[in-house]
Amino acid sequence: MVQNLLALLTRQLSALLLDSGKYKAVGWLFFLFPSISSGNASTHVAYTMYLSASMGHGQIINLLSIVDDNKIITFKLRGIESGTNLNTAITLWAQRLQNLSHTPAIEIDPVSFRKNNIDQVPALSLEINGSTVLTTSGVTSTSWLMRQYHAGKRGNIGTYGTTYPISEPDLLEVLLQRLEQLDWQKINEKTHKQSRAKVFSFGVSLPTSQQASSKLLKLSGSWHTPMIALDINDHHQQKAVIPWLQKYPDALVLVSKGTLRQFQELSTNWKKHLIYILPRELINRFQLDSLPALLTPEDQNHWRVTTPTVSSLSANDIFSWIRALISNTAQPVYALETTENPSKALCQSVPILSEKLISAVPWKELFPIRIGLAKLGSGKEPNHRAKAKTGLCMCEDSAGMFHPGVTTGFWRPQRLIELTRSPGCLMALGGHKLPIVDQRRWGTLGSANIPKGLTYMHAHVYSLPLIEMLNMYTGIGGCNSDLVDFDLINLSEVDPSWNHPELAALLSPDLAAYANPAAINACTADGIAALKSQPMDSLHWCAGSWGSLYPLSGFTSTYGHFADNTSLLATRALAKIHRIGLGRKTVGNDAQCHSRITPWLPKSQYKMSMFWPEPEKHKAHWIGASAATWGMHRHPLAKDDAIYLVWQYRDCCQTVSQ
Repeated sequence: MVQNLLALLTRQLSALLLDSGKYKAVGWLFFLFPSISSGNASTHVAYTMYLSASMGHGQIINLLSIVDDNKIITFKLRGIESGTNLNTAITLWAQRLQNLSHTPAIEIDPVSFRKNNIDQVPALSLEINGSTVLTTSGVTSTSWLMRQYHAGKRGNIGTYGTTYPISEPDLLEVLLQRLEQLDWQKINEKTHKQSRAKVFSFGVSLPTSQQASSKLLKLSGSWHTPMIALDINDHHQQKAVIPWLQKYPDALVLVSKGTLRQFQELSTNWKKHLIYILPRELINRFQLDSLPALLTPEDQNHWRVTTPTVSSLSANDIFSWIRALISNTAQPVYALETTENPSKALCQSVPILSEKLISAVPWKELFPIRIGLAKLGSGKEPNHRAKAKTGLCMCEDSAGMFHPGVTTGFWRPQRLIELTRSPGCLMALGGHKLPIVDQRRWGTLGSANIPKGLTYMHAHVYSLPLIEMLNMYTGIGGCNSDLVDFDLINLSEVDPSWNHPELAALLSPDLAAYANPAAINACTADGIAALKSQPMDSLHWCAGSWGSLYPLSGFTSTYGHFADNTSLLATRALAKIHRIGLGRKTVGNDAQCHSRITPWLPKSQYKMSMFWPEPEKHKAHWIGASAATWGMHRHPLAKDDAIYLVWQYRDCCQTVSQ
């Protein structure tokens, strides 16, 4: 009853004010009571005004000042001017905004131009509860447009004033053109070649043992499988560990560094053993100071560490070793890539380097972008982003000289993480198979050789700095990415802790502090925060509603949804990158001049969007946000692997010299 009376009063006041020509008052009235004008208390009213640089600087400034009276107008551009990049365009708009008392919401949104058939500006549209109901060109009065709505008009009602052509090309078309200009086949071939020749290492380098030793360490845990650590590039060490390989057929072999091709070409003495890269945590945990080393469990709480005396080989020894190597390579440790391999049929081919980079990427997540005190576009930012009252900053160079600059902050796609059940399957490289197909490493969604109720998948992390690859941020200087090309960064198949959660717990006893009810229950708060605002960096052991981040292994419960489970594993793979020193903190005042290596995952500087099997085309989600809000339908039949695009926020100081 009261609502109806208010609606009637509003219409009467509107009529009186319209008769007197006080359009601004009408606009104010509709904005003060946006729900009243429709008779529905839950109705949300918003406006979008479409602009272009062709309108002229003065008219644009006048229109942007409307935000002083009305803060529910979003201004949209179709793209950036020809011959410029995002940095230049954003700097220009930052200059336009610097003298305004309020910062309007400005977005580059070519999709909205296409959807509403906007081909001339200025144009204005009215949205009711998120749906566009009325559009016109040549008009900038929101109150006039609302009167047309109340008069019963809907859709595009035509042009009612002076219009200008749109000078900026469609940003998506520009991206597509730049995609077509890149030689994707060459990039694919280059990445294939790099992946096969890539030397995997966790940065471990120890001298060769010159004296035999044995020591007993008190180490508790549920992992009791022997391990053999060595430098596989040292032939003396290879010969020294042969007796250990024969005595402990179930032992893991941990090598300080090596390529997949090296592992494949080893002799049959290594055939029964799983081969991984030696993690740095194992060096510290077992107090290793030389290689090779044999690690054997004595009882539930003690391990013995044994090192031999490694002597140089004579000429006869070398000849015998080479002859044995040649004669024993008929059956390599890993199966070769063949058409008979059963995993071949399960290796999905996902064309990453294609038009999907346009259609399957929510490009609106680039916003907001901050330069100085100006903010271009709407969207969420990390709570701990760099904040400066003046918008100015200063950085020191290698010579100790300080350079003034302007604070800059923005989102950009940086990494790609694929989760696959087929070992050695590089879906992002067209289903290419690496020679690492060991049947003992098959992934599953809760069956096969893995206990029921557990999901186990392999994780591959790629660098994918799309903005830099498409030359969209050239010239931004110190804000350039540490990543410059599409490349395979990390492969979980060579990481022992990813494949053996008990070993992961043994190597990282500090993480056991979070395996208690209180710490686990705290993840509920993190999940709520990820839905309402953003994840809590202080709860670094949590992945919100997805579960616990630790241990950093490829196992998780199958009782969650597919999207939740794969998101959790992707987050663990990202946390692993930080744990091994390849991830950097790029948010905050302390990261403006130089990004900082951090072993903990700063969750709020990341967002994720599913790229495959069902892409999130319009919006990314925070780490820990329940799939109930974004991904319950993203598990098509027979597509049980996943690929996620990782967005990273970057605070930086763009100095004058840059």
